[in-house]
Amino acid sequence: MDFCFKKSILILITSIQLPTPALPSGTTSPCTLPEQYCPSGCVVDQQIKEFENRLAAEVDRARKCIRSCQHRLYQTSSNSTAQRKAALQSPTYQDRLERLRIKNERLARHFKEALRHVVNQDNELDDLRRIAEAQESQLQDMERAAREVQRFCVQNCPASPSVQRDDPTCENCNPNGGGTRTASQLRPSHVCRVRNAPVMKDCGALLNAGHTESGIYMIQPGQASNAFKVYCDMETDGGGWAVIQRRVNGELDFDRNWMEYKKGFGEIQDYCEGEFWLGNEKIMHMTSEFYQTIRFVLTNWDRETRFAQYLYFRVNPESSLYMMQISVYDGSHSNLSDSMSGRTYPDAEKRTPNNMDFTTKDQDNDRYAEGNCAISRRDQEDDGSNTGTGGWWYNECHSANLNGVYYEGGHYSHDRSSNGYDGDGIIWNSWTGTHYSMKATEMKTRPFDFRGP
Repeated sequence: MDFCFKKSILILITSIQLPTPALPSGTTSPCTLPEQYCPSGCVVDQQIKEFENRLAAEVDRARKCIRSCQHRLYQTSSNSTAQRKAALQSPTYQDRLERLRIKNERLARHFKEALRHVVNQDNELDDLRRIAEAQESQLQDMERAAREVQRFCVQNCPASPSVQRDDPTCENCNPNGGGTRTASQLRPSHVCRVRNAPVMKDCGALLNAGHTESGIYMIQPGQASNAFKVYCDMETDGGGWAVIQRRVNGELDFDRNWMEYKKGFGEIQDYCEGEFWLGNEKIMHMTSEFYQTIRFVLTNWDRETRFAQYLYFRVNPESSLYMMQISVYDGSHSNLSDSMSGRTYPDAEKRTPNNMDFTTKDQDNDRYAEGNCAISRRDQEDDGSNTGTGGWWYNECHSANLNGVYYEGGHYSHDRSSNGYDGDGIIWNSWTGTHYSMKATEMKTRPFDFRGP
């Protein structure tokens, strides 16, 4: 608008030229000429009126130009506003806006998940720092144990192989006297009887102290008030493993209540041929000081054995409902696919046992809103009793359960389930699916920082 007005004024000024009459030749000043050469007031007035008329015409043309500019500006502004409103209401824009909203929500979830992982990593780093600080103390314990073992051997070992004594350290002695047992009398006492060894904190410490034979030992973890028996596997993958669960033939019923799972059931003395659950309280003490590595060993009905190993395993106190933490599938030490993380499922967060509380048939702590995962969906037998699926760290419900129902032959009916799709047998879903029950299982742990002799 300013440009249009200025242009109009410029045209007006440059177009105004007052007439100047020609002077006679030889005349230099109009003041000495007759009146026709020196205009009177009437002539000047006429020229001023002509100037005013021209000025009014140019001003009117400038006003029209300004109004035209204003009109075009208004139309342009109105069209832009209408276009913006139409664009905002168009399906394409709304679809893009919805995609952006979904993307932002997904990014927010990823951020929260990343933050949770950072917190978990910080906790694991704290555990590793505590492990490092405990190394010197552990070395001192092993040195003391080695000196004790050496002193015990000097005092109690027979002077020659021919001397046999009837005590727990004599593997082949005849309990009725008379020298060495015959072959028919020989039994694997190192498996079914408590070994004569000093009480130490775990099987790894016993192995590093020179006790290389697998068998039953007494251990007392740092926070346990009393020592207790465990079976130590001193041979598998470097040894130092404490077995916390074993199933071989289905003779032992794992459909137990909370208190039984807390204390443990089955006889470790019968380990060479029996089944047992060590007990949540003992497992908690074994893992409370720092993380343990855990190995799951499974055998199917074709007698094929596979195992899966995880670097971090911990069971929290009963006040936290024996919540279990498990992470870092160790593929380099496994020939069995991962089922504990739940990553083999599209809804992994509903299947993994990580950070899940322990559930039994009489204490429902799982996340399954429609029932108790420790009770089969077909929960009424002919006698009216509940059909239990064993205590476990259920989610909604599970991708693996080693305490489930023992089914001969492996395969069983699909109506036997915890939640309509997860079978109630001894399952490892990523290997044999939801409705195939294993023939034998074993769970064993050792310290995360274990280093063999």
